[in-house]
Amino acid sequence: MEEMLYYRLKPEERLAYWGKCVGKIIEVGIAKIRHGDNGGKATLIGKIITAK
Repeated sequence: MEEMLYYRLKPEERLAYWGKCVGKIIEVGIAKIRHGDNGGKATLIGKIITAK
């Protein structure tokens, strides 16, 4: 089963990743999973480790 999860970019990550990771696999170190934003869908809070 595949599901899209949301990750909110930090200001310092926007220049490096914004628009460059569409269709790629991103590894994220997760500190917390927040529910309620985006119509109740999960949003990951953490830090990007790698983007392949």
